[in-house]
Amino acid sequence: MAEKVTLVVIKNPFEPWYGREIIKLEPGQTALEIMKEHSPAPADMVMTFNGLNVVEETKTKEGDMVVIYPRVAKGGGGKQILAIVASIALTIAAGAAGAAFAAESGAWTVASYVASAAVMFIGSTLINRFLAPKVDTGKYNTNTNSNPTYSWDGIQTMEGQNNAVAITYGTVESGGQSIGKYTEASGDNEYLNWLVAAGEGPLEITDVMINDNPVSYYRGMSLEIRNGTNTQAIVPYFNSTYFSKNLGYQLTETARVDTAQGNATEGLIVKVEFPQGLYYADDSGGLSTAWVSVAAYYRLQGTESWTQFASATIYGSSSSALRREYRVDNLTPGTYEVQMVVTGRSHGVTNSRAAVRCNWSMLTSVVYDDFCYPNIALLGIKALATDQISGTPNLRFKKTRANVWVWNPHTEQYEQKPANNPAWASYDMLHQCQYLEHPVTHEWSYDVRGVPAKYLIYDQFNEWATFCTTKELYINIEIAQLGEMLDVINKNIANIGRGKVLRLGTKYGAVWDCVKQPVQMFGMGNIISGTFQEEFMETNDRANAVEVTYMDAANNFNRETITIYSDDYDNATVEKTAEATYDGITSYEQAYREGVYQLKCNQYLLRTCSFEANIDAIACTIGDLVMVAHDVPMWARSGRIYSVKGDVLKLPVQLEDTINTYRIMYRTVNDNLYTTGVEILSNADGWCEVRLAEMNDEDMPQKDDIFDLAIASVGSKPFIVKNITRAQDFTRKIECIEYNENVYNEDYDIPEPQYTDESKGIQNATNLDGTRYEFLGADGTLKYRMDVSWERASTGDFYIFTSSNGVDYNQIAAGITDTSYSADVDENTRWVKVVTGNAAMRTDGTAIRLSTISLIASLDITGLDVDVNGRSVYASWDRVSASNLECYQVALNDDVQTTDNRYYQFSNLQPGLYSLTVSALTKAGSEGPPVTHAIEIS
Repeated sequence: MAEKVTLVVIKNPFEPWYGREIIKLEPGQTALEIMKEHSPAPADMVMTFNGLNVVEETKTKEGDMVVIYPRVAKGGGGKQILAIVASIALTIAAGAAGAAFAAESGAWTVASYVASAAVMFIGSTLINRFLAPKVDTGKYNTNTNSNPTYSWDGIQTMEGQNNAVAITYGTVESGGQSIGKYTEASGDNEYLNWLVAAGEGPLEITDVMINDNPVSYYRGMSLEIRNGTNTQAIVPYFNSTYFSKNLGYQLTETARVDTAQGNATEGLIVKVEFPQGLYYADDSGGLSTAWVSVAAYYRLQGTESWTQFASATIYGSSSSALRREYRVDNLTPGTYEVQMVVTGRSHGVTNSRAAVRCNWSMLTSVVYDDFCYPNIALLGIKALATDQISGTPNLRFKKTRANVWVWNPHTEQYEQKPANNPAWASYDMLHQCQYLEHPVTHEWSYDVRGVPAKYLIYDQFNEWATFCTTKELYINIEIAQLGEMLDVINKNIANIGRGKVLRLGTKYGAVWDCVKQPVQMFGMGNIISGTFQEEFMETNDRANAVEVTYMDAANNFNRETITIYSDDYDNATVEKTAEATYDGITSYEQAYREGVYQLKCNQYLLRTCSFEANIDAIACTIGDLVMVAHDVPMWARSGRIYSVKGDVLKLPVQLEDTINTYRIMYRTVNDNLYTTGVEILSNADGWCEVRLAEMNDEDMPQKDDIFDLAIASVGSKPFIVKNITRAQDFTRKIECIEYNENVYNEDYDIPEPQYTDESKGIQNATNLDGTRYEFLGADGTLKYRMDVSWERASTGDFYIFTSSNGVDYNQIAAGITDTSYSADVDENTRWVKVVTGNAAMRTDGTAIRLSTISLIASLDITGLDVDVNGRSVYASWDRVSASNLECYQVALNDDVQTTDNRYYQFSNLQPGLYSLTVSALTKAGSEGPPVTHAIEIS
């Protein structure tokens, strides 16, 4: 089958991409026949075959490149005006063209873009590495505006003000943005109320997880979801705004004062907390009631008098944390000072058997409102925190934006397009169209906040979207960082579709890297003489492996890094690894294909060229494939010179054949470029020795100079246009990068994923705390109880181990789902370890040494008083209050007696020296510390 002729019809040489037609023709037609049939204005048009001017009778041959374009008049009074128009049309980030355009563009912040004379197009995210040997693109932005959704520390909820509202494309897992958060106490229970913005809606929100557990796992937790519509309802328990201030003051009998946040406070909430519980340890080892009385006051800042709004006595008999909350409402809006003080306690704070310390933990100001946050997707969480949640929990949820609105100029109506297509996501980021319901009339309308549709080249985005779908290039991303719009699009969205969004004069279009057909040929006929230049770089320093970092949806959206190796990796002596991060890729297969694609770009795209042409000879635009033919060496091998002996060079390359005539191009240390013919002396085992036909003796080649060895013949080679800039009024400089279809070959197998951390699903417990209590049992023997608590850091159950030495552990409990545990232990237990586990694996555990608190009343004998009267001895002492006291033992030398009384008398004693000993005996028969007193009977 005969190869067809490619005809390109350019209607405007200043905007060659706009309205351009590419037509396939059968060979054999004359120039005149083609001009009559396809020229929009024959009298003003010019035609070239393969870059050369032709006459009317010239016939096309197989594979010819034919271009029809308007003739641009040169000279005359309009020359400078025309040059300015051409400059605007062919620069990529030009200023606004005309006052009307500038006025309309103001609504979509074009003024914030930095104007530039030219913007380089790179056919792939790594092709621009021809300027540097190491691939390192797409690196995660680590500045302070980074999105915590893509942190190596895991998904986090954004806190604070002035954060960007997240825009979502496809499906991602996120922690959202905290809008409001406060806690409230109800009896002994504490509730966390948390309002979180998921991003700009409408969104579908699913799989809400608290501390990596489904919401349904928690007692007393309710979840309200708003999808982000224009008429959504208010989230319950968030019809007011709460501003909480964490304090942590210990309350005493001296008043403590703090100021509530905000200057429009209408309500106040104070929270007091007993972190160690509220109790008194009695003699039996149990916990009896203790109490603390507190009072709270407020005053408007700048006033003198205080108003009391709370006076309460809190009772408790538990070692668990205790919280109480007191509130006052309907205040005059303003800034308020709050005072709290302890007015009484059942025991002193220094009493070792009493826990009566009280903290003022939080001060919250309340502003009454009815915010529904239209067009923002919301999660409202009301959670019972007591015994379930400590502090602010970790929140994760999935959110999906399925479609975006796109204006189709052909049907003249809006259509929904898939939001996970990089092309349509880029379009939406520019256009920002929403379909909204009026809250009063309930009529629906389209609202555009971005670039008007008439400035977006729909056909380019549509063709790009088709390419992304065909190549299965999908994006799932949350954009929540600040930046210039085009930078954000091209760094985060367009690169996933191997493309780039460009500003083409007054319009926005797109280019992308794919298999292309050439649209024009440049040769000796249309390249201005003396302007052709070739740039090349060695391949020795190029990366032979690439690490691709992405978010793996199949592994709970964990951040994963995979390494892909080039075909020649095993033969390399040094590993040269590049890095690339793609937050918008959530598929292992897509990440792997992207890594291979980047390596192929590194392997095959070796050279660039540049040249100048007349503006009316240019039928191509940025991103187009063109054929370049010039009287220069055909491209072959390059690298660094290994050794130099006179005019003989040893090169680390091997040619496929030595039949052709070769030339060498090399750059010396003086930065001079030389081209000369060579004689091939040897060519084997990866080495080639050549003799130079001529050489500058004052600037000779040296070891490690860069060279290019090529066949000396005339040929053509495909290139991608990456830049077009103004050279002179009617000439343009075109810069190109090598094109090679091997880059797009995906005929390879993708290995099974090997995740970097298979235990990532479970993690050790945090904030482990434990105490061993010593007490007396009912039978009078010593007993020990262990109380342990911790915080959950991941999914999984808990396993409890104890040890006497911190080395050898014994398991005492398994399958614990709570975050606390109590059990009787033996007297040798000194250490505890908590291990997190599931059906497949366990962590190594977290261990601590237990602190010990004795609840046993003393058996010490105190207040011993001895009275000698003649031959009698009378002894008395204070009562021992220990609950396990059986009796007292009194000994006078060898005479040992017992008594239930706090006194005893010995009579009829013989003169001499005696030793009196008194001790307490327990019900178990053990003896307390004895007290001895010396006596003399005369």
